[in-house]
Amino acid sequence: MIPLEGDEPAKRATFIGLHERTPMASILYCSSGVRPALGYTPASLASQEKRLTVADTFGLQQYSRIFTHNDDEDEDVSFDDEASIFTMYIYLNDHNEHPVLCRVTSFKTDTCVLAVVTTFPEVPFVSRPEIEVEILDRKMAQEDASRQEAAKTAVKKGRSGRRSRDRSTFVVKNKRAKVAFVLEHPHVTTIETEETGRRPNSSVIAFATGSISSLLDVDTSDVAQIPFLKLIAPEDILHVSRYFERLSDATDVQFETFRFMQRPQIIAGDIAVADENNSRVLVEALGAAVEDGVVLLVRKVRVEPAPTRDTLGNFVRPRDHDFDDADFMSLADIISSDPGTSDAGDGWSELR
Repeated sequence: MIPLEGDEPAKRATFIGLHERTPMASILYCSSGVRPALGYTPASLASQEKRLTVADTFGLQQYSRIFTHNDDEDEDVSFDDEASIFTMYIYLNDHNEHPVLCRVTSFKTDTCVLAVVTTFPEVPFVSRPEIEVEILDRKMAQEDASRQEAAKTAVKKGRSGRRSRDRSTFVVKNKRAKVAFVLEHPHVTTIETEETGRRPNSSVIAFATGSISSLLDVDTSDVAQIPFLKLIAPEDILHVSRYFERLSDATDVQFETFRFMQRPQIIAGDIAVADENNSRVLVEALGAAVEDGVVLLVRKVRVEPAPTRDTLGNFVRPRDHDFDDADFMSLADIISSDPGTSDAGDGWSELR
Protein backbone atom coordinates (compact mmCIF):
# COMPACT_ATOMS: atom_id res chain seq x y z
CA MET A 1 0.00 0.00 0.00
CA ILE A 2 1.28 3.46 -0.89
CA PRO A 3 1.67 5.54 2.28
CA LEU A 4 -0.66 8.49 2.29
CA GLU A 5 0.61 11.96 3.01
CA GLY A 6 0.16 12.69 6.68
CA ASP A 7 0.77 9.08 7.76
CA GLU A 8 3.79 8.62 10.00
CA PRO A 9 6.22 6.63 7.84
CA ALA A 10 8.61 4.06 9.27
CA LYS A 11 12.28 5.01 9.32
CA ARG A 12 13.32 4.48 5.74
CA ALA A 13 16.56 2.94 4.55
CA THR A 14 18.64 5.40 2.56
CA PHE A 15 22.05 5.43 0.92
CA ILE A 16 24.31 7.43 -1.38
CA GLY A 17 25.61 6.01 -4.65
CA LEU A 18 28.03 7.26 -7.27
CA HIS A 19 28.17 5.88 -10.82
CA GLU A 20 29.81 6.70 -14.13
CA ARG A 21 28.06 8.63 -16.90
CA THR A 22 28.25 5.65 -19.22
CA PRO A 23 25.64 3.24 -20.64
CA MET A 24 26.69 0.63 -18.06
CA ALA A 25 26.47 3.15 -15.18
CA SER A 26 29.29 1.35 -13.35
CA ILE A 27 29.17 2.01 -9.62
CA LEU A 28 32.17 3.82 -8.16
CA TYR A 29 30.99 4.25 -4.57
CA CYS A 30 28.13 3.30 -2.24
CA SER A 31 27.62 4.36 1.34
CA SER A 32 27.10 1.77 4.06
CA GLY A 33 23.34 2.41 3.99
CA VAL A 34 23.01 0.23 0.87
CA ARG A 35 23.19 -2.88 3.04
CA PRO A 36 20.01 -2.29 5.09
CA ALA A 37 18.35 -0.76 2.01
CA LEU A 38 18.97 -3.49 -0.59
CA GLY A 39 21.15 -6.11 1.10
CA TYR A 40 24.34 -5.46 -0.87
CA THR A 41 27.71 -4.60 0.64
CA PRO A 42 29.38 -1.42 -0.65
CA ALA A 43 32.54 -3.38 -1.47
CA SER A 44 30.71 -5.90 -3.69
CA LEU A 45 29.09 -3.12 -5.72
CA ALA A 46 32.22 -0.98 -6.05
CA SER A 47 34.26 -4.00 -7.18
CA GLN A 48 31.58 -4.92 -9.77
CA GLU A 49 31.23 -8.32 -8.08
CA LYS A 50 27.54 -7.45 -7.83
CA ARG A 51 25.50 -5.10 -10.02
CA LEU A 52 22.45 -3.04 -9.19
CA THR A 53 19.79 -3.87 -11.77
CA VAL A 54 16.61 -2.03 -12.69
CA ALA A 55 13.49 -4.17 -12.31
CA ASP A 56 11.25 -1.94 -14.43
CA THR A 57 10.59 -2.89 -18.05
CA PHE A 58 12.53 0.16 -19.29
CA GLY A 59 15.70 -1.22 -17.71
CA LEU A 60 19.17 0.21 -17.15
CA GLN A 61 19.65 1.40 -20.74
CA GLN A 62 16.83 3.92 -20.62
CA TYR A 63 17.91 5.07 -17.16
CA SER A 64 21.49 5.67 -18.28
CA ARG A 65 20.36 7.69 -21.32
CA ILE A 66 19.39 10.49 -18.93
CA PHE A 67 23.02 10.99 -17.96
CA THR A 68 25.26 9.65 -20.72
CA HIS A 69 27.18 12.04 -22.93
CA ASN A 70 25.66 12.81 -26.31
CA ASP A 71 28.42 13.12 -28.91
CA ASP A 72 25.92 14.38 -31.49
CA GLU A 73 24.82 17.27 -29.31
CA ASP A 74 25.29 20.72 -30.78
CA GLU A 75 28.33 22.11 -28.97
CA ASP A 76 26.99 25.64 -29.31
CA VAL A 77 23.96 24.78 -27.19
CA SER A 78 25.30 23.43 -23.93
CA PHE A 79 23.41 22.95 -20.70
CA ASP A 80 26.48 22.00 -18.67
CA ASP A 81 26.10 25.21 -16.66
CA GLU A 82 22.78 24.06 -15.20
CA ALA A 83 22.64 22.35 -11.82
CA SER A 84 21.31 19.15 -13.45
CA ILE A 85 19.36 17.56 -10.62
CA PHE A 86 16.74 14.91 -11.35
CA THR A 87 14.27 12.96 -9.24
CA MET A 88 12.67 9.71 -10.35
CA TYR A 89 11.00 6.61 -8.95
CA ILE A 90 12.42 3.28 -10.14
CA TYR A 91 12.34 -0.31 -8.95
CA LEU A 92 15.79 -1.70 -8.13
CA ASN A 93 16.39 -5.38 -7.48
CA ASP A 94 17.74 -6.19 -4.03
CA HIS A 95 20.35 -8.90 -3.39
CA ASN A 96 17.57 -11.53 -3.57
CA GLU A 97 16.34 -10.16 -6.94
CA HIS A 98 13.19 -8.76 -5.32
CA PRO A 99 12.12 -5.37 -6.75
CA VAL A 100 12.16 -2.47 -4.27
CA LEU A 101 10.68 0.91 -5.13
CA CYS A 102 13.30 3.66 -4.76
CA ARG A 103 13.13 7.42 -4.96
CA VAL A 104 16.37 8.51 -6.61
CA THR A 105 17.57 12.12 -6.51
CA SER A 106 20.50 12.38 -8.91
CA PHE A 107 23.13 15.10 -9.21
CA LYS A 108 24.74 15.07 -12.66
CA THR A 109 28.36 16.22 -12.96
CA ASP A 110 30.67 16.32 -15.97
CA THR A 111 31.95 12.77 -15.43
CA CYS A 112 29.68 10.98 -12.97
CA VAL A 113 26.29 10.92 -11.25
CA LEU A 114 25.73 11.14 -7.49
CA ALA A 115 22.47 9.61 -6.30
CA VAL A 116 20.58 9.90 -3.03
CA VAL A 117 18.31 6.85 -2.72
CA THR A 118 15.33 6.29 -0.41
CA THR A 119 13.56 2.91 -0.41
CA PHE A 120 9.84 2.07 -0.19
CA PRO A 121 9.79 -1.73 0.22
CA GLU A 122 6.11 -1.78 1.21
CA VAL A 123 4.97 -0.57 -2.24
CA PRO A 124 4.04 -3.52 -4.52
CA PHE A 125 5.87 -3.97 -7.80
CA VAL A 126 4.20 -2.61 -10.94
CA SER A 127 6.61 -2.58 -13.87
CA ARG A 128 6.48 0.43 -16.16
CA PRO A 129 7.58 0.67 -19.80
CA GLU A 130 8.88 4.25 -19.50
CA ILE A 131 10.87 6.10 -16.88
CA GLU A 132 9.33 9.29 -15.49
CA VAL A 133 11.84 11.95 -14.55
CA GLU A 134 11.29 15.27 -12.83
CA ILE A 135 14.00 17.86 -13.55
CA LEU A 136 14.29 19.94 -10.40
CA ASP A 137 16.19 22.66 -12.22
CA ARG A 138 13.84 22.77 -15.24
CA LYS A 139 13.45 26.54 -15.06
CA MET A 140 17.19 26.94 -14.93
CA ALA A 141 17.59 24.84 -18.07
CA GLN A 142 15.01 27.02 -19.82
CA GLU A 143 16.86 30.14 -18.69
CA ASP A 144 20.15 28.76 -20.00
CA ALA A 145 18.51 27.82 -23.29
CA SER A 146 17.10 31.32 -23.78
CA ARG A 147 20.50 32.84 -23.01
CA GLN A 148 22.23 30.52 -25.46
CA GLU A 149 19.78 31.47 -28.20
CA ALA A 150 20.24 35.14 -27.31
CA ALA A 151 24.01 34.68 -27.43
CA LYS A 152 23.79 33.23 -30.95
CA THR A 153 21.67 36.16 -32.06
CA ALA A 154 24.04 38.64 -30.41
CA VAL A 155 27.09 37.13 -32.12
CA LYS A 156 25.38 37.20 -35.50
CA LYS A 157 24.60 40.88 -35.02
CA GLY A 158 28.15 41.65 -33.92
CA ARG A 159 27.35 42.51 -30.29
CA SER A 160 29.70 39.76 -28.98
CA GLY A 161 28.97 39.53 -25.32
CA ARG A 162 27.93 43.02 -24.31
CA ARG A 163 24.89 43.72 -22.22
CA SER A 164 22.19 45.23 -24.40
CA ARG A 165 19.08 47.12 -23.43
CA ASP A 166 17.20 43.85 -23.52
CA ARG A 167 18.54 42.03 -20.44
CA SER A 168 17.62 38.65 -21.89
CA THR A 169 20.36 39.04 -24.52
CA PHE A 170 23.20 39.19 -22.00
CA VAL A 171 25.90 36.77 -23.15
CA VAL A 172 27.47 34.65 -20.44
CA LYS A 173 31.12 34.46 -21.49
CA ASN A 174 32.38 31.92 -18.95
CA LYS A 175 30.78 28.82 -17.50
CA ARG A 176 30.52 28.80 -13.72
CA ALA A 177 32.67 26.14 -12.10
CA LYS A 178 30.73 23.27 -10.49
CA VAL A 179 31.97 20.73 -7.96
CA ALA A 180 30.20 17.71 -6.46
CA PHE A 181 31.02 16.28 -3.02
CA VAL A 182 30.10 13.11 -1.18
CA LEU A 183 30.48 13.56 2.58
CA GLU A 184 30.49 10.76 5.11
CA HIS A 185 29.50 11.29 8.71
CA PRO A 186 32.39 10.56 11.10
CA HIS A 187 32.22 7.37 13.13
CA VAL A 188 33.39 9.17 16.27
CA THR A 189 31.65 11.86 18.26
CA THR A 190 34.61 14.26 18.33
CA ILE A 191 37.35 15.28 15.93
CA GLU A 192 40.44 17.16 17.01
CA THR A 193 40.24 20.83 16.14
CA GLU A 194 43.06 22.87 14.69
CA GLU A 195 45.26 24.89 17.01
CA THR A 196 43.10 27.92 16.25
CA GLY A 197 40.16 26.12 17.83
CA ARG A 198 37.78 27.50 15.20
CA ARG A 199 37.09 24.32 13.22
CA PRO A 200 34.15 22.37 14.69
CA ASN A 201 33.33 18.75 13.95
CA SER A 202 32.05 17.98 10.45
CA SER A 203 31.48 15.22 7.96
CA VAL A 204 34.58 14.13 6.07
CA ILE A 205 35.00 14.30 2.29
CA ALA A 206 34.70 10.82 0.77
CA PHE A 207 34.67 12.06 -2.83
CA ALA A 208 35.08 15.30 -4.78
CA THR A 209 35.00 15.79 -8.54
CA GLY A 210 38.22 16.81 -10.26
CA SER A 211 36.70 20.20 -11.04
CA ILE A 212 37.47 21.23 -7.44
CA SER A 213 40.81 22.54 -8.72
CA SER A 214 38.91 25.12 -10.79
CA LEU A 215 37.18 26.32 -7.64
CA LEU A 216 39.91 26.18 -4.97
CA ASP A 217 43.70 25.90 -4.91
CA VAL A 218 43.53 22.17 -4.11
CA ASP A 219 42.98 18.91 -5.95
CA THR A 220 41.02 15.78 -5.09
CA SER A 221 43.93 14.06 -3.31
CA ASP A 222 44.35 17.07 -1.00
CA VAL A 223 40.77 16.93 0.29
CA ALA A 224 40.30 13.15 0.66
CA GLN A 225 39.09 12.31 4.19
CA ILE A 226 39.37 15.96 5.25
CA PRO A 227 36.57 17.41 7.42
CA PHE A 228 34.46 19.49 5.01
CA LEU A 229 34.33 22.50 7.34
CA LYS A 230 38.11 22.91 6.99
CA LEU A 231 37.39 24.29 3.51
CA ILE A 232 34.85 26.84 4.75
CA ALA A 233 35.58 30.49 5.51
CA PRO A 234 35.57 31.12 9.30
CA GLU A 235 32.66 33.58 9.10
CA ASP A 236 30.51 30.90 7.40
CA ILE A 237 31.27 27.84 9.54
CA LEU A 238 28.26 28.25 11.82
CA HIS A 239 26.09 29.04 8.78
CA VAL A 240 27.15 25.83 7.00
CA SER A 241 26.71 23.78 10.19
CA ARG A 242 23.11 24.97 10.39
CA TYR A 243 22.65 24.10 6.71
CA PHE A 244 23.76 20.54 7.43
CA GLU A 245 21.28 20.36 10.30
CA ARG A 246 18.55 21.48 7.92
CA LEU A 247 19.60 18.83 5.41
CA SER A 248 19.36 16.10 8.04
CA ASP A 249 15.76 17.11 8.83
CA ALA A 250 14.64 17.36 5.19
CA THR A 251 13.58 14.73 2.66
CA ASP A 252 14.22 16.86 -0.42
CA VAL A 253 16.96 19.01 -1.94
CA GLN A 254 17.94 22.11 0.03
CA PHE A 255 19.57 25.30 -1.27
CA GLU A 256 22.18 27.47 0.43
CA THR A 257 24.98 29.95 -0.28
CA PHE A 258 28.30 30.03 1.57
CA ARG A 259 31.99 30.76 1.12
CA PHE A 260 35.05 28.58 0.77
CA MET A 261 38.59 29.71 1.55
CA GLN A 262 40.35 29.92 -1.82
CA ARG A 263 43.52 28.49 -0.25
CA PRO A 264 42.34 26.30 2.66
CA GLN A 265 45.01 25.30 5.16
CA ILE A 266 44.79 21.52 4.72
CA ILE A 267 48.14 20.56 3.17
CA ALA A 268 50.96 19.83 5.62
CA GLY A 269 53.98 21.99 4.92
CA ASP A 270 52.12 24.31 2.58
CA ILE A 271 52.77 28.03 2.94
CA ALA A 272 50.03 29.40 5.19
CA VAL A 273 47.95 32.34 4.01
CA ALA A 274 46.53 34.57 6.74
CA ASP A 275 42.73 34.57 6.84
CA GLU A 276 42.58 38.29 6.11
CA ASN A 277 44.67 37.76 2.95
CA ASN A 278 42.87 34.60 1.84
CA SER A 279 40.21 35.27 -0.78
CA ARG A 280 36.74 33.78 -0.37
CA VAL A 281 34.90 31.82 -3.07
CA LEU A 282 31.16 32.44 -2.87
CA VAL A 283 29.16 29.41 -4.03
CA GLU A 284 25.55 28.35 -4.18
CA ALA A 285 24.91 24.78 -3.13
CA LEU A 286 22.22 22.18 -3.59
CA GLY A 287 22.36 19.30 -1.15
CA ALA A 288 20.55 16.20 0.03
CA ALA A 289 21.28 14.01 3.03
CA VAL A 290 20.80 10.43 4.11
CA GLU A 291 21.53 8.80 7.44
CA ASP A 292 25.20 8.15 6.73
CA GLY A 293 26.18 11.03 4.48
CA VAL A 294 25.52 14.12 2.37
CA VAL A 295 25.69 14.91 -1.36
CA LEU A 296 26.46 18.49 -2.39
CA LEU A 297 26.58 20.15 -5.79
CA VAL A 298 28.12 23.63 -5.57
CA ARG A 299 28.39 26.26 -8.28
CA LYS A 300 30.81 29.18 -8.17
CA VAL A 301 29.30 32.66 -8.04
CA ARG A 302 32.40 34.82 -7.60
CA VAL A 303 35.66 35.36 -5.71
CA GLU A 304 35.62 37.95 -2.94
CA PRO A 305 38.22 39.54 -0.65
CA ALA A 306 38.15 38.68 3.03
CA PRO A 307 35.38 40.55 4.89
CA THR A 308 35.95 43.14 7.58
CA ARG A 309 36.25 42.27 11.27
CA ASP A 310 34.01 43.43 14.10
CA THR A 311 35.21 45.05 17.32
CA LEU A 312 35.93 41.61 18.80
CA GLY A 313 38.14 40.66 15.87
CA ASN A 314 35.70 38.23 14.26
CA PHE A 315 35.02 38.34 10.53
CA VAL A 316 31.60 39.78 9.66
CA ARG A 317 29.64 37.51 7.35
CA PRO A 318 28.54 39.43 4.19
CA ARG A 319 24.99 39.30 2.87
CA ASP A 320 24.03 35.99 1.29
CA HIS A 321 22.49 37.15 -1.97
CA ASP A 322 24.30 40.39 -2.72
CA PHE A 323 25.10 39.27 -6.27
CA ASP A 324 26.69 41.93 -8.44
CA ASP A 325 25.52 40.40 -11.74
CA ALA A 326 22.01 41.72 -12.38
CA ASP A 327 21.45 38.90 -14.88
CA PHE A 328 22.44 36.17 -12.46
CA MET A 329 19.44 34.16 -11.31
CA SER A 330 19.98 32.38 -8.01
CA LEU A 331 19.05 28.74 -7.66
CA ALA A 332 16.98 29.76 -4.65
CA ASP A 333 14.74 31.74 -7.00
CA ILE A 334 14.37 29.18 -9.75
CA ILE A 335 14.44 25.71 -8.23
CA SER A 336 11.41 24.08 -6.67
CA SER A 337 12.34 20.81 -5.00
CA ASP A 338 9.00 20.46 -3.26
CA PRO A 339 7.16 17.57 -4.96
CA GLY A 340 3.84 19.16 -4.06
CA THR A 341 4.61 22.20 -6.24
CA SER A 342 6.28 20.39 -9.12
CA ASP A 343 4.61 19.38 -12.35
CA ALA A 344 4.76 15.67 -11.57
CA GLY A 345 1.71 13.46 -11.30
CA ASP A 346 -0.83 13.51 -8.50
CA GLY A 347 0.74 10.50 -6.78
CA TRP A 348 4.11 12.20 -6.44
CA SER A 349 3.52 13.75 -3.02
CA GLU A 350 2.10 10.54 -1.57
CA LEU A 351 5.53 8.94 -1.30
CA ARG A 352 7.50 10.47 1.54
